[in-house]
Amino acid sequence: MRFLLASLIILLAFSTFPRIAVAQSEYVMRAQNIVNAWEKWLNKHSITKAAIAISHNDKILAKGGHGMDANDPAPVASLSKAITGICVLKLVEAGKLTYQTQLNEVMLELDSDVSIASLLQQTSGYTRDITQKPLEYIGRDQEYLEWVSEQEISAGRDADMIGKFHYNNANYAMLGAVIRKVTGNSYEATCNELVFQPIGITNAELNKPWRIMSAWGGWRLSAVDYVKFLDAYFEKNTMIGTSPEALPHHEIETGISYGLGYLFRQGRNGGFNFWHQGAWDYEWGNETARFGAYFAKLDSGWTIAINHNSSTLSGEVTEFDRIISEAINALP
Repeated sequence: MRFLLASLIILLAFSTFPRIAVAQSEYVMRAQNIVNAWEKWLNKHSITKAAIAISHNDKILAKGGHGMDANDPAPVASLSKAITGICVLKLVEAGKLTYQTQLNEVMLELDSDVSIASLLQQTSGYTRDITQKPLEYIGRDQEYLEWVSEQEISAGRDADMIGKFHYNNANYAMLGAVIRKVTGNSYEATCNELVFQPIGITNAELNKPWRIMSAWGGWRLSAVDYVKFLDAYFEKNTMIGTSPEALPHHEIETGISYGLGYLFRQGRNGGFNFWHQGAWDYEWGNETARFGAYFAKLDSGWTIAINHNSSTLSGEVTEFDRIISEAINALP
């Protein structure tokens, strides 16, 4: 998945607004404000297919669809990383792994001593990122996670970047390979069993034409189900929602850290704000693949997920961040 450093500022605006006490009916109207602002954003950028779902305090208040329905599964691009992160968390809780486990302790065939934690928080020192070169893929329709991992490891680590943040999809390919190894099952089946089934999500699946991207960008999930995923695992009463700093993370900018496939920072209401975006833009001959997604889970109680058929690689998501902030805090 392509990742823009500019996205690191997403939600900085959110952190400046404390929760405002309003009646439930006004929350519904605020949610509709977000949908209305989102529709204007779509029109401005000529996005033809998109969906949005919005909840407040774990209750869906509004949905929107433009050429699709908010209940329709769609590619979520790099929002897949948080799914992989939660799957690893579940395996750690089950005693199958630790965050200090080294890659070659689990998979002798992968000659690397990087830790699970360094892969999760993107500080492994691997910088090549074979995933950005789809013409070099061995194939796309299977979970070729071990192959991607081997290609990245063979290029070696950048000594100057070990312990420093460098966003690399291949880190999450290695995590996907670990998930397959320790469970003896496919990545897709394992994450469905550990992450989705316990919270009642039944139609999450990998994007069939791009299954190779599974652990770093291959999931298909509706906007409604992604909100459900966020409300289940990122709410204030959960481990992540309460203490993300107790889990592997790396501060990449003052007050902003990268955790288990998500960015987070302290909020203004006693909790944390979480967010991430994803984008994929592929064109070769007559073949194109273009999609993107975005989520925000705020300590003011709001959860927002969108997916769309645009890669939004030119600052559109940063603009959307500002629009959401204004819509949430506008009087109905």
